[in-house]
Amino acid sequence: MKPSGTLTAFSKYLLILLLSALWLTGCAGFNASPSVTPTSSAAVILGPDAARDVALAYIRTFHPGAGPAKDAIWFAEPESHDSQTGVSTLTYRYENWVVTVSSPMTTLNETTYTVTVESSDPSMNWRGQVDPDGAVQEISFSTSDQTATLQPPTQTPLPSFTATPSATATATPLPSSTPTETVTPTSTVTPTPTPLPTPCNAAQFVEDLTIPDGSTFFSGANFTKTWLLKNIGTCTWTNDYDLVFWGGDDMDADPVRALPDQVRPGENVELSVPMKAPNNPGDYRGLWILRDDDGNYFGLGPYADKAFWVSINVIGSSGNDFAYDFAQDYCAAVWTSATGRIPCPGFIDSPDGFVQLSSNANLENRRENEPTLWVHPNAQVDGYLEGRYPSYKVADTDHFKAWVGCLQGYKHCDLTFYLDYYDRGGRRYRLDSWDETLDGQVSEIDLDISHLAGQHIQFILGVQVNNKNMDDAQGFWFVPRIE
Repeated sequence: MKPSGTLTAFSKYLLILLLSALWLTGCAGFNASPSVTPTSSAAVILGPDAARDVALAYIRTFHPGAGPAKDAIWFAEPESHDSQTGVSTLTYRYENWVVTVSSPMTTLNETTYTVTVESSDPSMNWRGQVDPDGAVQEISFSTSDQTATLQPPTQTPLPSFTATPSATATATPLPSSTPTETVTPTSTVTPTPTPLPTPCNAAQFVEDLTIPDGSTFFSGANFTKTWLLKNIGTCTWTNDYDLVFWGGDDMDADPVRALPDQVRPGENVELSVPMKAPNNPGDYRGLWILRDDDGNYFGLGPYADKAFWVSINVIGSSGNDFAYDFAQDYCAAVWTSATGRIPCPGFIDSPDGFVQLSSNANLENRRENEPTLWVHPNAQVDGYLEGRYPSYKVADTDHFKAWVGCLQGYKHCDLTFYLDYYDRGGRRYRLDSWDETLDGQVSEIDLDISHLAGQHIQFILGVQVNNKNMDDAQGFWFVPRIE
């Protein structure tokens, strides 16, 4: 559900829209298909709901009586995603009225929405576009008794005005013997724009610490999205501030999460939300925003009114039914190397190390189409990479199973794989380790962990490089799981 609060920038926009309408209707040569643009250059549209409301306000202004009631209560159907066309669509219904709002799935901010408003009784169809600045461009409009297909409007110039002086002075020439004074023109002063005041609450996006846009997951996979944001306002964010789901796909996340720490102006904060990939294949995105202790929403951008997001691609089920699937839930783990924390999924060939999920891995002795973790330690002597998974309660029949080895083609690969765990007291223990080179053989692991039955532990999948051939330190965990 989208929060009921609204941002002040959008309210300002509606006022600008009405004032613009009054001015335009009084101008000579007013075009029948106006393009309405607010005076502010900052984007104020946060999502489909706002685009819908802007389009309806436009219809009420330029086609009085043709649209739905101003106090209409809209029912939103689940958002649909067309992976073939790359378009995401939200449909709203009220009595006989249907509004659809479409936008590209690949453009999550600064997007232009295509809006259609139609009704069978009364018969009416309107189509237009709402851009990130809130400008409306009407494409077509028809009712039961008229149809108009519109072209981009012709810009109507403002009338020019010539100032007429109240009196005209005639200069009397001086005698030629009298020297005339040369007047040096003064410089023209260009006014300096007044900078926007720094708001109390404002955020800046720094980076995605996990789940870069377009990350791929199996259906039902658990993962944790983490943003790094900076407080660029003048007020301190306290623990009474919240991270709030704003719209799109919630991905089974809690809609409200308190901020983990106090964040003073100029400081960064990591904001993490555990999520779950939807069951159906497709592209999904969810918008998130911040809320202060007075219930005011704020986010990114010059007016602190833009949401930030998570965007994933779901490719279907892994087909496995394990007690725990380390490959499917690999981005629920926190991955680190000798250089510090790394994103999940990582970036191939990053010198900091990376982890990637593959369903077409070329192992050193065969090619496989089952879930495989491709792992690469950071590029330094004794470099390593490891992922610390969420807490798991061990059952009395549990076994850890997997295959480990080097990927085909990396002839100087020399790695040590290890399985460690943390107990509830924060103590770390090693369960086992396996040395691997590119020798055409892989290690099959079947490790009885029933001696840990009843304990809540955090497993660590790790790999360490054993030589100086960093580029060839390419290994895999094939179908790591607990059965």
